[in-house]
Amino acid sequence: MRKFGSVAPMLIAVTPKGPIHFVPDKLTDERAKDNFANTARLITTGYGATAAVMILESWMTVAGPDGKLPDMPPSESPDRMEVVMLAAESFGEFEAEILPIVRSDSG
Repeated sequence: MRKFGSVAPMLIAVTPKGPIHFVPDKLTDERAKDNFANTARLITTGYGATAAVMILESWMTVAGPDGKLPDMPPSESPDRMEVVMLAAESFGEFEAEILPIVRSDSG
């Protein structure tokens, strides 16, 4: 992150033949994001993955004290946070972790 300024979206999976990873070209629009998710599903199914982790960088907004979200996309919200999300799944288990990205002048 420090060297490149971003985290590449990727899928890392454990299969009977060993670990695999998949990195899409670019996620420039909603269709590319949907294609990445669908391809990740096909890869995990086709390779018989026993566990998988999706790594994504995104904007996020948090609901206010009233429990309501802003009426705008997170990327346009003045209260947005830049985060890296790790979503891990195996048979019967799911775990997600959201890590804030802290940007500073020192990198």
